Amino acid sequence: MFKNQISSSKIVFALILATVFLPCSTLARTALASISGSVQDPSGLSIPAAKIEVQQEDTHWTRSTRTDSAGVYFITGLPIGRYRVTVTHAGFRATEPVLVELLVGQERTLNFS
Repeated sequence: MFKNQISSSKIVFALILATVFLPCSTLARTALASISGSVQDPSGLSIPAAKIEVQQEDTHWTRSTRTDSAGVYFITGLPIGRYRVTVTHAGFRATEPVLVELLVGQERTLNFS
């Protein structure tokens, strides 16, 4: 009988832990957003190694990445908020900053040409 009580206690404890921590981890994952897209020249050719920079307006927190060989980029794990997105590459004029607002769980696509 004592053995069954320990097993029941462990099950109850595990359920309590899951109830407390599972919503927290789910919230942490969904309270973020991402931006992805492609960068092309005016003729439609992909631009590899272009620098994409995102800056959160309120905090001026900045992240950047570069496009891959196909001109595609991904920036994930961004806190929600308003961002200025710019693209630069040697030999090309820098883009005007694009203002975007990222919402909870949003996967925003921004293509530049």
